[in-house]
Amino acid sequence: MSAYTTPPTSTYPNPSSRGSNKILRQQGRNSSEYREGSPARQSILEQDEVYRILNKFRLPSNERPRVVMITDLAKDYDDLLAMLVSKELHSLQLIILLGLIANLYPATERARFARGSLDSLGLNNIPVAIGTDGTPNPRKYPVYEYEFSNADFMPDDNTGIKSSGEKLLETLLRKANDKQVTLLLISSLKDITLFLKKGHRDLFCSKVSNVCMQGAFYVANNTFVPDNRGANTKWDYQSAQYFYTFLQEENIPFVVYGKLAAYSVVFGIETFKAMAKTGHSIGKYIKAAQVGQDKRFYKSSFLNEPGAMAIEAFLNAKTNWYDETRNKPIPHYDEIEKYLTKGIAYDAFAAFHCAGRHVVDAFGLVDWDSVVGKGQSTQTHIAIGVEPMGDRLKKSNIHPKPWGDVLRALFLGALQNTFEIDRKHVAELQEKCTKISSNSSYY
Repeated sequence: MSAYTTPPTSTYPNPSSRGSNKILRQQGRNSSEYREGSPARQSILEQDEVYRILNKFRLPSNERPRVVMITDLAKDYDDLLAMLVSKELHSLQLIILLGLIANLYPATERARFARGSLDSLGLNNIPVAIGTDGTPNPRKYPVYEYEFSNADFMPDDNTGIKSSGEKLLETLLRKANDKQVTLLLISSLKDITLFLKKGHRDLFCSKVSNVCMQGAFYVANNTFVPDNRGANTKWDYQSAQYFYTFLQEENIPFVVYGKLAAYSVVFGIETFKAMAKTGHSIGKYIKAAQVGQDKRFYKSSFLNEPGAMAIEAFLNAKTNWYDETRNKPIPHYDEIEKYLTKGIAYDAFAAFHCAGRHVVDAFGLVDWDSVVGKGQSTQTHIAIGVEPMGDRLKKSNIHPKPWGDVLRALFLGALQNTFEIDRKHVAELQEKCTKISSNSSYY
């Protein structure tokens, strides 16, 4: 089988969009921040160089990590970015994506979203199951319009979706060899905690080799403590406490990426436009969700709603407000859209780490000296971009610029390489919808 290389530009529907293949050169690998689109921005890695390096790590089937993803797709667009990364690692033969469990209310709709997005990426054989509502109080967290709008790849029924995430995970683990499975946990930890509590601790310990997560945690005296201010831990904080205690008691390897790492890699509007410009329905969805999601989040900040990001922090992380204005009043939430020029890819970091530390190190992505120096690493447990308890020195622990280049290359590559598959998938969904509508009209 020939090596999987850079997706061909011929998969673009419009020749004028081919320029998005190329990433500008970035000076200085060790800068504290990746700010795409800034005047000094030059890339370290072109897209074809990213794929050339990744191709060196292709593994025979029996040696690839088996990855099971538990995700709250559509709640934030970064889960879909993590799927794009996982899809490319799967296609490059660095991992085998075994299955996906969609949790968080409404879990059935999130599972449909997962089924449709996998199908549009050519991963029709990857099983999807419905997980839990993700939280003790699902009605506390509203479902926003941006979550499922513009998702042309999403089917209207549960065809091809398994009803129990617990049963799917048990089946996948039992079929795997010992210490062969990597869990990618980028949402509520309720599902995995209930799985353990229902008598599967021994199965977990025998089959799971390591866990990759995105979340909010403190590190105190070499103990990893969940922070209930982070989304993936606050959904069900008691489950987060239980699961992290379990991992440390059983000495199961894990790596967790925190917000300090994610916020040091800022993707400009250029990346979101490039994804939409591929013509892929997922690319178009991500671009629309980036605007819809951040408009809603800014409204929460503006109104000072419970749990919302501080308004100054939002404006700095997600907008060009401070770049474009001087001594003006903070913008009203109805005026924020034109300033939304930045995006964060939280969950994509943990997804890429599933390929293994040797792949991460091939690109020089993590500043391991700072991780160890701050007590954020034991022999088996690692926290990257997580602020140690009581330490005011915030450090991302990563080299942001190569991270930005690698992730951007994979985001675009996943979409470029499956454009024709996606077009066929969306056309089939539209045809099915038309037939149903015609039959309804007849009767």
